[in-house]
Amino acid sequence: MRNLRSILCLALLSVIVVSYSPCFANFQTDGTKRIGSELRDIKLTDEFGKKFQLSEWKGKPFFIHPMFSSCKSTCPIMAKNLVESFGGLKDFGKDFNVLSLSFDPSENPKSLRKFRKEHHLPTGWSLAFGEESQIRSLMDSLDFRYVKTGEDFAHSNLVVLVDDQFKIRNYLYGVSISSSDLKSALLGLRNEQKDNTNKWMMILTGLFALVVLSLFVFIARVPQLILKKIFNSA
Repeated sequence: MRNLRSILCLALLSVIVVSYSPCFANFQTDGTKRIGSELRDIKLTDEFGKKFQLSEWKGKPFFIHPMFSSCKSTCPIMAKNLVESFGGLKDFGKDFNVLSLSFDPSENPKSLRKFRKEHHLPTGWSLAFGEESQIRSLMDSLDFRYVKTGEDFAHSNLVVLVDDQFKIRNYLYGVSISSSDLKSALLGLRNEQKDNTNKWMMILTGLFALVVLSLFVFIARVPQLILKKIFNSA
């Protein structure tokens, strides 16, 4: 009985340690309330030291992958998985882009270039970091959660799909996101955009038909108005 009690205590202690370890912490979120909201625009710096506004990415869908380059736990695993999964999509770099965005205040261009080299990120996959308060503001707006734990961070694991109008459209959760998950998210976005286009086409067609009908009625009444004016003059 004493041995069993000791084993149970050790098991409980292991669960507690694992749960609060930054290597295994998973501050999972639900971005449902963020869907459709415009992405917060902030100033960023890329891996080459060039500064830019995030809003410059407007015009083409893109995925945001929150990370930090010195991560020794989930970020490397997720990066490896995403490289493989995005590699299975033929439209990568053409119809959409990817941005790995660091939330580490100590990030710099050199550390991002090292991360690219270590994880074999393809051309067209961008990396960037920003000023601490602005990054925190952006991550909060995405409901991406992270907290400093010693030399590491405990954080959520996800990617966010942003549409060409700079609006949040989908969340994909977990360390292992498959090509089919990415394809499904992009297909859903394209179908939604197609539906919106069809909706506007129907509205415009209806307005055009109304204008034509009004013009037809007006033209049809012109002779009557002319005759009425002639008879009244007589």
